[in-house]
Amino acid sequence: MSRRTGLALLFALLLVASVLLVLGEGRHGVAASTLSRGPGGWLGMRAVLEEGKGQEVVLIDAPLAERPPAEGAVLVLAFPWQGRPSDEDLAAVDRHLQRGGTVLLAYSGAALAPVEDRVVEHLGMTTTPPRWPTIVPWRWRADKIATWTLTPEPALRGNRPAVTRAPRARPQAPAGALVLYRGGPQDQPLVFAYPRLAGRVVALPADAWSNARLAVPGNADLLLTLARWLERAWWLDEYHHGLIDPALARARLAQLVILDLGFVQLTFWDLLLFHLALLYGLALIALGRRFGPSWREPRASVGSTAAFLRGVGALHHRLGHHAGAARTLVAHARELDPGSELGDLAAAAEGVRDGAGLVALSRELAQRQRG
Repeated sequence: MSRRTGLALLFALLLVASVLLVLGEGRHGVAASTLSRGPGGWLGMRAVLEEGKGQEVVLIDAPLAERPPAEGAVLVLAFPWQGRPSDEDLAAVDRHLQRGGTVLLAYSGAALAPVEDRVVEHLGMTTTPPRWPTIVPWRWRADKIATWTLTPEPALRGNRPAVTRAPRARPQAPAGALVLYRGGPQDQPLVFAYPRLAGRVVALPADAWSNARLAVPGNADLLLTLARWLERAWWLDEYHHGLIDPALARARLAQLVILDLGFVQLTFWDLLLFHLALLYGLALIALGRRFGPSWREPRASVGSTAAFLRGVGALHHRLGHHAGAARTLVAHARELDPGSELGDLAAAAEGVRDGAGLVALSRELAQRQRG
């Protein structure tokens, strides 16, 4: 296999893997989103609140600074997010807490989550050092799907233990926090609440309320317990999961329009992509053109001595040098053997007129030299 073929196959494999990854993500949906039916989604959690408890649930489809939750409501921030929080969003969270509201933080447990860490630190918590996965091949899968049991505190002894994916990193409970559930190798606080400004913050692992976990009785107990405790309306931030108000999307698109041709509107990103495509096409044209004038490589003159001699013989044959060749042949034979009797052959050489006569003379001379 040539190097070019190997690179082409490698590129094709990477392309197929990327397409399968994108299709797989689209099929499973967004984790911790109440619109997702995938195993990590929260669609079942929203159904329990709306249909089972009759809880008022509001989906936020705009930045928190533009659509803040109602006073005293429960603001749910479930990670991982698909976007970054702005300073205005964090200020809106502070204003909600100052009005006596509740922020329910559902942390993802990911080891590298700078967006999530920023929100966690803004709410007055610190993140534990990351727990990196094992590098032992036969233990990697078991470590990836490892789970922790959430054991309720004695005050919640009517609740059954819940299950969640073992977090790589998690927020640490501040001093004086009310611990509701513990788990992990060192019995760490995993579900807890603490006061913040004039309100409170409740933290729990997002995987505990995923569609794949709600079938566990203890996970349903955890959801129902917090629903009874926080009986006000729940405002779920779906904007940072990709949900956006169509009117807001159209308004933002109008702000980005640079060129309006009537039948099409071009934004800055459209023009940027057009310029990149144009540069790519010009680069391909430049690479496809020949550098300088074309020339033909001279053929190397190679061959054997026999081929050279045959060429010389053909040239003499075409020019009719048979008589001269016969005389030269007899003269060289006399020089090699001065005592030989070759007088008759010298006379015969004068009568040679074609190739057949020259060959006959050569054979006669060869027989005499052997004798």
